Formats: sequence, structure tokens, C-alpha cells
Amino acid sequence: MALFKCGELIGKEIAHRYYSEDSPLNAFSSGELLGNAIANWYYNQGKEPIWLASSGLDNTIKIWDIDTEALVSTINSTSSSESLVLLFDGSIAAVDGTDIRIFEVYEKEKVLNKPVRVLKGHKLPVLTLLQLSDGRLASGSLDNTIRIWDIESATCECILDGHSEDVSSLAQVSHSILASGSEDCKITLWNLQTRVRLKTLEGHLDTVSCLLKVSEHILASSSLDNSIRIWNLDDGTSRELKGHLGEVYCIRLLPNGCLISCR
Repeated sequence: MALFKCGELIGKEIAHRYYSEDSPLNAFSSGELLGNAIANWYYNQGKEPIWLASSGLDNTIKIWDIDTEALVSTINSTSSSESLVLLFDGSIAAVDGTDIRIFEVYEKEKVLNKPVRVLKGHKLPVLTLLQLSDGRLASGSLDNTIRIWDIESATCECILDGHSEDVSSLAQVSHSILASGSEDCKITLWNLQTRVRLKTLEGHLDTVSCLLKVSEHILASSSLDNSIRIWNLDDGTSRELKGHLGEVYCIRLLPNGCLISCR
């Protein structure tokens, strides 16, 4: 089985994710919070990444062609974007303070200044974005809430309110269940259909920085308490993985089932 790899810059460290060229991957997007920088990969029918989107402290978002290493386009923002998502249709959702701006990216347009739509509603800056399997967008904010958006109409369909501190991470566990991590050290499971809080997972001693679906019954989380936890969603129990000497910001699952973590 042939493998290729791509690297992501996280603070001063680089982590690698490995993907099989033989795996029948459909088009999807992946994004993670890397301090004040974001890396997203866009996959097209199992081929190597086409575009890389990065957000910098210079208040720009840059789109890169992985194969040619050329700069495809630059998006000017009013602030550094805390989170980016490459959406299923190829457009980009980017955080701009309390707003979420949607941009359509074309190779012929080297500089983009105007979004095609803006999602407004959060009272404090947005920290994390996640596109759900049904195409809607979920956002977590410093205002302690999660909002679920219809991207096309730029409307907020519902507000999930249950955390006592910032919402720092999101993961979709199944079609109907969303997990959210917070600075309150807790992970909350939500029913996306009934909009009801199902369960709260407690164990971390600091901000839950990243959430990762392992299966519909298993969730992994990393935290600024230097640990990683593997949660059994059926009974709410967890196993703790310790080894980092500092805060853990990002976790990802390798094709062989191993978990990779970065601080």
C-alpha cells in the first residue's frame, strides 16, 4: 500500500498525516485550529490535496496549489481568522471576529475582498467551525454558544446553549449527534434534530482543544491539561493518554488506527 503525507505547521512543530493512495476517499474537507493559523486540505476523489488554505496574522487567507506550489488567490480580511473550513462546494467559510464570511474562490481572481454572504449572530468572536454532513455549518464562540447555520440563506437555524465558558472545538459523532468541547473543561453531546443536550462528559482539567470522532461510540479529545482522553459514548467513561509535557492542541487518526497528537 503506497502512502503519501502532508505536513501541518502547529506553533513551532510539524505533524504529519498519512493517507493511502489506494483508499477510495470521496471529496471532503478538514480543518484544524493551529494557534492563530489554520490549515485545510481539499481532497478530490482519493487524489492528493489540490488546494491548501492558510490564515495568517497579516489578516489574509491564502489559497495554494499543492502540486505547483503556486499562490492561487489571496482573501483580505479585517482580522486574522481563527478558523477556516473548505466547504463541500469548494467555497471557503472564514471567521472574521463575530462574523463568518463565505468566499467563492476562482483561480482567475488573484485577490478577493468581498464575501458572497456573511453569517451574523454571535455576540463574541467565533473560535471554531465545522461543516455538518447535511451541508449546514456549526460554529462555536467565545459567547459560550454553538450556532447551526443554513449557509445558502445565511440564517441561524438554532442556538445550542449549555457551556459555561468558550466553545473551543466541535466534532460530528453521527448524523444526528454533535460534540462540543469548551474552556469549561467539559464535552457536551447534542441531538441535532431535537436540539437537546444529551450528555456531558467530564474528566479534563483544562480547555478541550480538539475533538475527534473515532467511531459512533468512541470520541477522542485533547486538552490544555496536557492529556488526551478516549471516551466511550455509551457509558461516558474515558481512558487517559499521558505523555505530552505541555498543552495538546491537535489530534488526528491515522489509517492504521493509531492516534497522532501535537502540542
